[in-house]
Amino acid sequence: MGWSGRRCRKPLCRPQCRNGGACVGPNLCACAAGFSGTQCQTVHVPLLPASADCYPPCVNGGTCIRPGKCSCPPGYRGRFCHRVRCHRSLCLNGGRCIESDGLCRCRAGFYGARCQRRNCTPELSYRKTYRPVVKRLRKPTVQPCSPGSKRYCLLNSLSKVVVFKIILRPYFTCSST
Repeated sequence: MGWSGRRCRKPLCRPQCRNGGACVGPNLCACAAGFSGTQCQTVHVPLLPASADCYPPCVNGGTCIRPGKCSCPPGYRGRFCHRVRCHRSLCLNGGRCIESDGLCRCRAGFYGARCQRRNCTPELSYRKTYRPVVKRLRKPTVQPCSPGSKRYCLLNSLSKVVVFKIILRPYFTCSST
């Protein structure tokens, strides 16, 4: 049994092809670059050419200029360009770049790869805002019911008054720890 599918057109590979290989026929694998074997199980390691001058090879985009010496691109240093070169602009907020690993050592109160974030203890505060509110007021008045009358009537007059309502809105401030 070397085929599967509704019309027996899909090849079967038992065991399955490995490392990105594709089954192209019954138990026949087409291996991805760098692999070989019946199931693509063997890693193919190319040999270094005889003209290779730098061993270990230059890393991080470095170019071998003579045996054991690399020319490093900006930002890297060392015989094989294996160390990060610190720049003043790399670390922020007073952080210091450590030459051995190219990482920033942050001042107290800051953190992050470039010391770009501030440690924060949130403190709740309130901000006063004023909102105008229109109120209708009834103003009772007592006056004679008719001119010259000895009877008095209670009249309500309406008036509008604008008052301001104080609203306390919460917000957070950041204080260094």
